[in-house]
Amino acid sequence: MDELSEQLNLHFDRTRIWKDGRVYLIKELVATVNDLKIVVYRDHYPPHFHVLSKQRSIDARFSLDTLDYINEKGNKRKIKSDDIKKIKAFFEWRPDKLKLLRDRHARLNID
Repeated sequence: MDELSEQLNLHFDRTRIWKDGRVYLIKELVATVNDLKIVVYRDHYPPHFHVLSKQRSIDARFSLDTLDYINEKGNKRKIKSDDIKKIKAFFEWRPDKLKLLRDRHARLNID
């Protein structure tokens, strides 16, 4: 039962419902690097992705095109330079994940 509850929470956390009852995605987890989650959201321009860590209160934005660090969202802690290097290296080592990231961003932002 706990697993079902967790799956439902995950589904409701990343979806919204139109007035006509259709369900749509608002965010999608692309990968995890240690405790850092790489997430894309709907309707976020210029094209970027987020690197999140609940444990360390991080919500950092990175350019989808260059993978460069942009800034932190809100009053979150600043991401460490080693973590920024780790995210860039991850996508250099895993071009399949970079393609997935860009594909998911494009899919979420089609209207």
